Amino acid sequence: MQALAELGIQVGAKGSSLEFICSANRSPDDPDSLRLATQGLVALRRERLTARILVARFKRENLVSWTGTEIASDPRGYVKFNDQAFTAQGFSFLRPLLRSKRGVRKPKPTPVLIDVVDERCDMSTMSSFRARAKKATCRGQNRLSYLGVVASRSFDSEAWVEGRRWGFLVLNLQREFGDEALEAMALLERAYVGVRASSIEATSEEIAQLGSVLQDLRVNPVVADLRSIGFEVLTGLALRAQGWEGVMLSQDVAFGNTTRDVDVLGHREDDLRIVECKAYHSGKELAAGEVKKFYTETVPACRKWWTESHGAPKRCLAEIWTTGIVGQEAREELERTSLDARVIPQMIEAAQIESNLPTTIRGRASGLLSSISSGTGLD
Repeated sequence: MQALAELGIQVGAKGSSLEFICSANRSPDDPDSLRLATQGLVALRRERLTARILVARFKRENLVSWTGTEIASDPRGYVKFNDQAFTAQGFSFLRPLLRSKRGVRKPKPTPVLIDVVDERCDMSTMSSFRARAKKATCRGQNRLSYLGVVASRSFDSEAWVEGRRWGFLVLNLQREFGDEALEAMALLERAYVGVRASSIEATSEEIAQLGSVLQDLRVNPVVADLRSIGFEVLTGLALRAQGWEGVMLSQDVAFGNTTRDVDVLGHREDDLRIVECKAYHSGKELAAGEVKKFYTETVPACRKWWTESHGAPKRCLAEIWTTGIVGQEAREELERTSLDARVIPQMIEAAQIESNLPTTIRGRASGLLSSISSGTGLD
């Protein structure tokens, strides 16, 4: 930053998520500077949300592994692979992509490097991805094989042709998902950010709109992911309306050599509240394995992560919210699970969710909950 300052480059909104740089001939306090910076931040958040949906789809299709993936999140707007920035990264165990080495029995997976471009991908953006990917996979005289993925609403002709010629998986999101799904993603992104930054009234209104949109999108292949994220947004909004502070969504926390995803968390005085969200159709039971994983892996990992930066919580309210059913197997699994005395468990099913929502958002959440509970068995 010192070198940039010597060149006359200025920094605006220091220390915030909006932090940006601008040229010497423009003030960071200029309304146009702030407007452009805000537009850039919104685009970055849409890219991250789209990446999350893409990665979830790739996992189901076995293109990337269920573990070892990383998606950009706040406050850092990118992930790093060998010191190069991407929207997301993971590994593929598809047989044709496995890397074998003489004398080594177990083959290694291939890195998957992903960039999502919010609007139109031009040639400079495609070339930038290629340059970063080449640097990230260069090991002395050797080059590591990788699968490059570039996804965008649309592409310039040259970028589309060259990306395919360079061997990348080039995804036109407009063709893959359709305009309606992309608009739903934009609405979801606003609600997602609104959980922390907007008024409860404004965000609950977006929740109501989302429920209506998802009803119309029920046959779209991306709707299951939108429902899942929408349920997290609703849960986060509910915690905030109940007075919980610093509500965070989809927070990765370290767990051994990998990570665990915490759907929703918030704090109030010395208490920590963690919620796992299961956007299931109304007839699907919560699996015992999901209960065990949450209480023996996610909860301890989140408590450790929180303690390292904020101190040990006095109590930890650890909850699973499902729009499906909490059956006997799930209840028995929880009874068998040994928990720290400071962990207070609770499992809430569809019939109880609305009554757990504050009255300020209950009516507007009914459409979203109905859309989720009426979903297919894939949810």
